[in-house]
Amino acid sequence: MNKKQGLYLSAVAIAVSIALPAMAEDQAVRLNASEIIGSKQKALQLPGSGTVLTQSDLDEFRHTDINRILAEVPGVYVRSEEGYGLRPNIGIRGTPTERSQRITLMEDGILVAPAPYSAPAAYYFPTAGRLAGIEVLKGPAAIANGPYTIAGAINMLSTPIPVKPFGGRIVQELGEDSSFRTHAHVGGSSTHFGWLVEGHKQATDGFNDIDNASDQTGFDKEDVLVKLRLNSDPTTDVYHQFDLKLQHASEDSDQTYVGLTDRDFKADSNRRYGLTREDNMDNEMESFTLGYLLDTGSFSLLTQGYYQDYKRNWYKVDKIAGTGASNAFDCANSGANCSGTLVNQSNAQAILNGNAAAAVNVKANNRLYKSKGLQTRFNTDLAWGSVQHGVEIGARYHEDEEVRDQFVDSYQQGADGSFTFTGMRTPEAKRSKTAKAYSLYLTDEIGLDRLTLTPGVRLEDYRIGDNPDEREVMFGLGAHYQLDANWALLAGVHEGFTPTSTAGTDAEEALNFEAGFRYLDDRLYAEVIGFYSDYDNLIGTCTASTGANCTVGDQFNGGEVEVRGLESRVEYQLVQTAAYSLPVSLSYTWTDSEFKTAFNNSFFGTVEQGDEVPSIPEHQATATVGYRGAQGFAADLRGNWVDGTCTMATCGQFEQVDSYYTVDLSTRYAFNEQTEVYANVINLTDETDDIIARQPYGARGQAPRTALVGVSHSF
Repeated sequence: MNKKQGLYLSAVAIAVSIALPAMAEDQAVRLNASEIIGSKQKALQLPGSGTVLTQSDLDEFRHTDINRILAEVPGVYVRSEEGYGLRPNIGIRGTPTERSQRITLMEDGILVAPAPYSAPAAYYFPTAGRLAGIEVLKGPAAIANGPYTIAGAINMLSTPIPVKPFGGRIVQELGEDSSFRTHAHVGGSSTHFGWLVEGHKQATDGFNDIDNASDQTGFDKEDVLVKLRLNSDPTTDVYHQFDLKLQHASEDSDQTYVGLTDRDFKADSNRRYGLTREDNMDNEMESFTLGYLLDTGSFSLLTQGYYQDYKRNWYKVDKIAGTGASNAFDCANSGANCSGTLVNQSNAQAILNGNAAAAVNVKANNRLYKSKGLQTRFNTDLAWGSVQHGVEIGARYHEDEEVRDQFVDSYQQGADGSFTFTGMRTPEAKRSKTAKAYSLYLTDEIGLDRLTLTPGVRLEDYRIGDNPDEREVMFGLGAHYQLDANWALLAGVHEGFTPTSTAGTDAEEALNFEAGFRYLDDRLYAEVIGFYSDYDNLIGTCTASTGANCTVGDQFNGGEVEVRGLESRVEYQLVQTAAYSLPVSLSYTWTDSEFKTAFNNSFFGTVEQGDEVPSIPEHQATATVGYRGAQGFAADLRGNWVDGTCTMATCGQFEQVDSYYTVDLSTRYAFNEQTEVYANVINLTDETDDIIARQPYGARGQAPRTALVGVSHSF
């Protein structure tokens, strides 16, 4: 046991020793500070679009891949990379998906990206298997949750402290490829105290086979979380609550950016080249959040301080035969960009296959991130005559930092596929980037009989690196009109903004519109929303995963862009009897995007007017058919289809990503309210022939059909 784990276990012991003697009757906490929307019912009343996934929703499939979880949310795009969702690529309403860096990511209302201003690429992402809920906000509803306000925000909810004196749950899961998952939490509440201890461990050997090596390709992830709450009597007029959240997470995964040439992918999509055998991601995260809530009944004030320390080293192939790995794949695929010691196309393919000798550089992408801040939120309800107001004022001071301390190791691949470290290590210059930001926002939910108007304004004042201070002010207005008990109309307009960190790159700004309707009765829910974004300037941010010919972290102008689309969701109880029910649902998103100007740079490449924004599918849909039996058996069959895209605007032969689909099956049986067993199959039809990702080096596909079984017991 290391010191850090000992610290958390000590906190656990203290919590238990204090809480157990004081257990009393169930007490409800006045305000769950981690939530932004709050419930499915409140999502229906938003003057903008929003989705809430509850614990019950997540338990239907018990997915640990965030890509699969978010696939049913309309207007959200995900691009799988390694088959497990370890480092997701998420976009909303036409924003680029690369490393989820164009949306505001939060856990329990706190910014969760390692350095959301100075280096927003989310190489850390909360473990999906331990989440208790997810909130997705789009349109004017997202203006209060910056800094990324063009598309929207995702707020992930951790397990709450139980309201009863003592309770918890344990989930044990086993699956193919020697995979297993254990998720357990225990806690309780008394009149003045609450506590929670949670652990989540997940591991697998992986589904890829490495040439000429017995190395595994899976991962091992661990999370430990402790929550403590101290509060005054919930029945008092003036309520005080202190919350402490401690978390430690780690990952050791044998993952790589290197895929396969198209020829090799078609032969065996689960193969991996031997020169990637040393590739490994090793990361560790620690976070601390302290909150204070004051609630008088007439107003509430929530103040939170947070600190996050994240370090990672992605040790992975950088150069092959004296040239960039992307050139090696260009040479092997088409005979283009053969340089260095790559003689020709057949020679490049032989090197990748391990049948020809070559020098291989493996870079340690060793980085440290720190993020800290203080934020406060004030809420009050006012009545001026017959007009009701729900006022919310928020402020945040934030600092973050990225430090790069990287080095390159030299290896020699032999013609027999051997792989030997040559003893040469080349350090790179240590670099760092810092950011400071002040944020303010004000929203007012104005109730006018059936009409609700929500104007809002947000200010972002920030400085990144050596760049001068920047200030952006954004306005928004959302409207919700309840036609009758079933029908509601919504519309909104808001200004959006993305912070920029590279000198000479214009700010990313867009004017965004949405309009649609909702319908709800006892058996049917339907929502259809059209959206439109008019970008003054789209920016592109270079990351290692883009594979572009650019320096990681640099940003580039993409000029004027228009994005328009339609998102819809329908949920219907096809059959509803005392013996069983058949719920069905369908989500569909259509998106059309185009560059309005022609240009050329090292990130976007050559762009012609009318070209589509890369990696945004025109069509995507998810359909689910379920069965709920009165005797405890339930099942769900879900299919997801995503249209083909291009990784670059030029959309050349080796820049195209296939359309693909996947089908997942979930079956479960509840013995009682406490105990349930389940058996699920991921990718039921074993679709692995489609290329679903290309960048940065080669083609990659879906994880193959995988079966798993598990048991869940609550107490």
